[in-house]
Amino acid sequence: MKFWRHILSAISLTIILEINLFSQGGINTAFQSGESLRFKGSYFMSSLWADLAEVKIDVADLNSGGKSLYMITATASTFSNYDSFFKIRDLFQTYIDKNEVKPFLFKRIVDEGGYKFNMKYVINRNTLQAKFEFIRGPITRNSVIKITENTQDLVSVLYYVRTFDFEKVTVGKSISIPTLIDDKVEDIVITYRGKETIKTEAMGSVQCYKIGLSANNKAVVNKESNNIWLTADKNKVPVLVKAEIPVGSIQLRLVEARGLKQ
Repeated sequence: MKFWRHILSAISLTIILEINLFSQGGINTAFQSGESLRFKGSYFMSSLWADLAEVKIDVADLNSGGKSLYMITATASTFSNYDSFFKIRDLFQTYIDKNEVKPFLFKRIVDEGGYKFNMKYVINRNTLQAKFEFIRGPITRNSVIKITENTQDLVSVLYYVRTFDFEKVTVGKSISIPTLIDDKVEDIVITYRGKETIKTEAMGSVQCYKIGLSANNKAVVNKESNNIWLTADKNKVPVLVKAEIPVGSIQLRLVEARGLKQ
């Protein structure tokens, strides 16, 4: 049972991933309210890729406390034929500034094979602190975490990377992005690996930016084979993710994209 939890948790987490190093302005021109992406999550077993789960990510407008925000909701769920063996229904939700892609609130609700918990960060940009709350049954944990101006969460980090101007980046250049993971800040390191044409179910063959991923996280093995491919256009849509985990290989592939900005 832990074997499957490891695989499927890594699928949902993988979708998820120094400003001047990449020369990006940090201003969002890549996505908008109404964007909806759907992925299939697969695991390599018995010499074949098996589709185990679906991941959906939707962007919507939100007005909160006088701020105009985007609410980005990501859900991960196993397909029905795997539910009887190991059922997953996970939800990740972030509230971000529309232009600079900085999170103010992050929620995570986990239901994985009967293992359930709720997690929340309330982020104060003025004090550079995040109030962390974890609830699992009768157990509640609270803490305050120090952050930086560029700290992201497990969902916002993907959209933050989509603001980068990769046309100005040298192949091999890396950047560390501080990211809230569980009850601490960890660095997700991305490395630009050039352009590559990828065949997709949603868009056909498209030229993409190939981005290497690594993290100080036990769910992911840091290898050259850990990559995400973003379309090499103004939208920078994630079309494919591949990663090695301690018990095998996983991938997320885009199967539907609606409401793109350009």
